Amino acid sequence: MKVKEKKVYYCEFCKKHGLTSYHIKEHEKHCTANPNRECGVCGAKGLNPEFKIEEIERKYDKVRGVIVNRDDCPACALAFIRQNKTNGFTKNKDNWSFPEAMKEYWEDEAEDKSNYY
Repeated sequence: MKVKEKKVYYCEFCKKHGLTSYHIKEHEKHCTANPNRECGVCGAKGLNPEFKIEEIERKYDKVRGVIVNRDDCPACALAFIRQNKTNGFTKNKDNWSFPEAMKEYWEDEAEDKSNYY
């Protein structure tokens, strides 16, 4: 029988773990549960103070009372949702979806870049 003991490293903000400290340190920088995170998508630091917990308006998407402007970074919106414990949203077409928001965000970014050339 072979027995090995290994160190396991855990993110201080979520339950993610790994066997290398480098990997977890890099994860912690961008972890959506970290209030002082650096966004890996838009580069913003910390939380966007413009997100509001209130009722929906027509030009916004609704996530359990969280208003997210469609132009905002989806990763920053997800960080706001996680840190304010407003998760539990459903996947019907009236609610905000992170994968769909990311797809739309990258399509808009690609379109903006193509306009420069």
